[in-house]
Amino acid sequence: MKCNSCGKQGDDADNKLMQCSVCATVKYCSTACQKADWKDHKKNCTAAACLKLFAAIQDNDGASVARLAKTKRVLNGRVDYTPPADEDFPDPHVMGKWTALHQCVRLKNVKMMKILIENGANLEVTDVDGETPTFVVSSSSAPEVIKVLLDAGANPNACAEDGWTCLMMAARQGDYESTKALLEAGADLNLGRDMFGRGALELTAMAMSGSGLRMSEGESMPHAMARHKRVNQLLTEWTARRG
Repeated sequence: MKCNSCGKQGDDADNKLMQCSVCATVKYCSTACQKADWKDHKKNCTAAACLKLFAAIQDNDGASVARLAKTKRVLNGRVDYTPPADEDFPDPHVMGKWTALHQCVRLKNVKMMKILIENGANLEVTDVDGETPTFVVSSSSAPEVIKVLLDAGANPNACAEDGWTCLMMAARQGDYESTKALLEAGADLNLGRDMFGRGALELTAMAMSGSGLRMSEGESMPHAMARHKRVNQLLTEWTARRG
């Protein structure tokens, strides 16, 4: 191993190299060399550390997540990331400008997400598609995740570039608890439209009739329709209470 700045070998007791404390991918023979190399190393350092943070979240390694999250440029860093294939994601694609908080909501890992939030994670950071973590999880039927984000102050009215809102995504899924949590956090029922001009209420009405119905694996159509009907009733009552 050699110094990443001057190239000096560090193979004896008199010339021990110091490892970059953030990314742990390079070493230096002195503080002066580390400072001299910082401008060139910073981008690679951040990217490497972000990927280490994603892996720690995947492994549910709270100690490593807490350590890496203390560096803000890593905590809120956005990098292109391809997750490992598993049962839920057998054919993963590249996640553009992905962040640690996005990674937590993708895995529905509340424990790791709380560590990030405690360290000051940016709740409104967006990925390559302009989607916040709250928007991403709003279509995942994971109310326990979305409630943590909303309780921490996340924007319930976050929108995607195509005009969809968190509320529309949750309502389309027939996710009563997430829809209710968004409304209670201040989500605007009249905000957002799909390409056909439909909002959250119209989307649930369609699902009740069987059009665009979202069904869970093994779920019967009558059960799915009843689930969407419950969400539609919630939205209708919410609208009526607010005149």
